[in-house]
Amino acid sequence: MMVTIFGGVLLANKFLPKGDTISIISVIFILLLTFFLQRFTSTALVEVALTKNDVSIRWLSQYIFHHYPDKTILFSDIESYKYQPDNNFDLFKLTLKEGSEIKLWHFVLTFKDDFDKLIMNFPQLVKSFNKRVTQKSYSHNEISHAENKPLTIKRAATIYEGEGAVFIAIFAVIVVIAVPLILYFSPKDRLKNPFIALAPMAGAVFFLTQFYRYRKKI
Repeated sequence: MMVTIFGGVLLANKFLPKGDTISIISVIFILLLTFFLQRFTSTALVEVALTKNDVSIRWLSQYIFHHYPDKTILFSDIESYKYQPDNNFDLFKLTLKEGSEIKLWHFVLTFKDDFDKLIMNFPQLVKSFNKRVTQKSYSHNEISHAENKPLTIKRAATIYEGEGAVFIAIFAVIVVIAVPLILYFSPKDRLKNPFIALAPMAGAVFFLTQFYRYRKKI
């Protein structure tokens, strides 16, 4: 989606008249058209039900040209989970002990759902599950399954906590500093559509915010 948006904006910036009403309206039209097209072609509706023992995923609608089966995953089959916020699509991912992954992407401008409740309730259920299996393991003197997989579910690190996060954060700081300077010192006749330059700055600010938030937890 983002490639389509910025591709369209750049084409409009190159071929359409600069700095006039037609140019502005054309760019807005491209953005709106791309937004509504992706709503029909790259979105699906999923119902996620949580209990103290499992997660049920039911597909109420499918992605175009895809068909994913409904499934129920036992907590005992989950190795790790990850919630990774983003300025466009938040990620909720389950990694199973047999190696497969389940990824659910949530568009941040979708408000009429319970995604926030999923993100809030799932870690609490995991904490309760881990407590139960730990107590059971000690009582039976067990540490892991026969496959040598941990009994408890762990939280996987996000991109904001990974080894490369510091380098990305440094680059983001450079972007935040450089973009306003470029906008200020660039001749007006060379920078016809300044809002294009503000897009990477918005992403950089979001990354720095999340980087600070998650680093405080470490």
